Amino acid sequence: MVDETFGPQLRTVGAAAPLLGKTQFIFVTATLPDSVVETIETEFPGVVKIKGPGLHRLAPSLQEHLVDVSVPADQNRNEELCFDVKAKQLLKALRQNRCRRTLIFCNTVESCRTVENLLNRKDRHNRVFEVLSYHSAMKPESRNANLSLFANGKKNNSYEEVDYVLICTDRAARGVDFDAAPVDHVVVFDFPKDPAEYIRRVGRSARAGRKGTSTVFAYGWQLPIARSVMGNKLGSYSVSANGNDMADNESDYEPRFNRRTKKRKDVMMKEKIENGSLWE
Repeated sequence: MVDETFGPQLRTVGAAAPLLGKTQFIFVTATLPDSVVETIETEFPGVVKIKGPGLHRLAPSLQEHLVDVSVPADQNRNEELCFDVKAKQLLKALRQNRCRRTLIFCNTVESCRTVENLLNRKDRHNRVFEVLSYHSAMKPESRNANLSLFANGKKNNSYEEVDYVLICTDRAARGVDFDAAPVDHVVVFDFPKDPAEYIRRVGRSARAGRKGTSTVFAYGWQLPIARSVMGNKLGSYSVSANGNDMADNESDYEPRFNRRTKKRKDVMMKEKIENGSLWE
């Protein structure tokens, strides 16, 4: 609560408030990690905690889907192959859940940029998606402009059927209501380091009694944690990564790993032709 996301604003409000004896502070939250409790108790000695049955629980109208994006054990350090598996599943999830607004959560700015580049390559003219970003490497004005566009759409948009995708870090998981515009689909591209963040991320959908869908990618050691957090609400479970999955018939995405391998082979063949040597 007092990190760079909300800390400055909270301290400004606190400093401007009258004496504590005349001011009452009420904190309302859907998740309450122990670290936050400790911080509040330090700042406000004697604080009273009131917990309701909805704490750390998702809306019953949210349909959750877990996708296993593990790679073979001997390839778990191959970052390109790991990304290729997740990229294919992301495109599949977007096809199967066509909706007006989709949030894609990543753990880092670098991951956000990689996913943004992927989607822009697949739809170069923005005829299917309007791809936007929201993270700490952007200026506040740019972040706010993207939030407004995501929530309200473009004026005089020539493509009325275009869907909006916002690729973000956990900055968009707390305290953002998107001008009350419904988020139909949340994709957790990178499983959060703190399981409590899962509740905050997918809690952006299925708000105010609406229906919503979440698609969660997890691999290896993350899978037991994901199953535990998602519990009985788990809607589907699919194993996406084994030795044969990369050679399917999907034509909308050529893996980076395959492209780089093909490029290396082309270079080798060119060298052999120029040298007059034989090649297999």
